[in-house]
Amino acid sequence: MKRVPVAISILLIFSIIAALGIFYAKTTCNTMSQYALDAQESCERNDQASAAQTINRMSAYFESRHPVLSLYAHHDELESLDTNLVVAAEQVRVGNLTLAAATLSEIHFMANHIYERELPSFHNLF
Repeated sequence: MKRVPVAISILLIFSIIAALGIFYAKTTCNTMSQYALDAQESCERNDQASAAQTINRMSAYFESRHPVLSLYAHHDELESLDTNLVVAAEQVRVGNLTLAAATLSEIHFMANHIYERELPSFHNLF
């Protein structure tokens, strides 16, 4: 008779953890996407200093979020996102703002992709 309340409690705990993970991924996705778009706009305006500053803030934000994201996101996607951040920073540093804008567009896409992969769907539930 005590199994039903225990089972319900366990399901409730799993549901809360899943909801918090989705909220965390959504917050991270929105912030990373906004940073990427801001840096991309700076690149299009040929504002190298602003683009570099935004990429540095985005990198610091990603590093602060990485430990939790690595618990449930695919490591190859996080590694690719981290690599693209380094590449974008280097492209801005050498003044190749056109390529940096393209790399930032890819970062924007990847941040959204990581979030969308974490949303509950038939594919990732079963």
